[in-house]
Amino acid sequence: MAQKSLRKSLSKKSLDTVNKSPFLKRTHTKNLCFVGTCTYYCDTTHAICGNPDTIESSFQAFIPQRLLQPNKRLESPFARTYSKHNQKALWQQQTSYCDTHVKNSSNAQYLLDIIDASILDFLTGNQDRHHFEFVRGSKNHHFLMHIDNGRSFGRSDMDDLDILAPLWQCCLIKSTTFETIMKFYDEPIKLSLNLNESMSEDPLMPLLADKHFDALERRLEIIVEKIDKCIFEKYAGQFEKFLECGVDDFGNFGSLDLPKKQLERA
Repeated sequence: MAQKSLRKSLSKKSLDTVNKSPFLKRTHTKNLCFVGTCTYYCDTTHAICGNPDTIESSFQAFIPQRLLQPNKRLESPFARTYSKHNQKALWQQQTSYCDTHVKNSSNAQYLLDIIDASILDFLTGNQDRHHFEFVRGSKNHHFLMHIDNGRSFGRSDMDDLDILAPLWQCCLIKSTTFETIMKFYDEPIKLSLNLNESMSEDPLMPLLADKHFDALERRLEIIVEKIDKCIFEKYAGQFEKFLECGVDDFGNFGSLDLPKKQLERA
């Protein structure tokens, strides 16, 4: 965490914009505010304000040197519309969306990675997974880097099932992910305790309020319930079929064969 002065950090062009905008220059508390440039919510009603011109910020990223090479940014098939009018995306309106729009156009490994990310995002309450970054590994193998987790651990009292849509709509999961989930669900060592212990040596401890640890356990139980529902409703209780369906239905786990439309928009 660091204290940053907005007047020192903003470019001259940005400051000119601030100076030309009475609303941004002077709020009712006379704090300095600015608005970014982006597709969604970059307007004066969503301004970032200092106190009076200082904000607390943090930046966290660790990318090994060997990964610093060209990568692609792909839109998630389960991205929200980010509409100011609360317009719902197609996947939020059609529970069969995964079967009709995703499975037929996505590589199996890519889809399973999306489901992995949705489970992590649901546990942390991150509602803002709109894109994926992926890098090329050896030969034709690609792997996703799940970055941009700034919306995690916000509201501990809300469990947004839309975040988990890739899991409960597609009814697919990696066997290793399933084993990890059940390990924390069945074993006496709780997920929340493991997370708390992993952060125990961090100089900034405590990093999370207790309510977030309670939310982790509650959301883990919801994930298991969704998996159980998939097994019995979609696979007639055939547990093995549930874990193997990714290979049986898609076959190819090699190259990342994404829809042409997505590649063009990356």
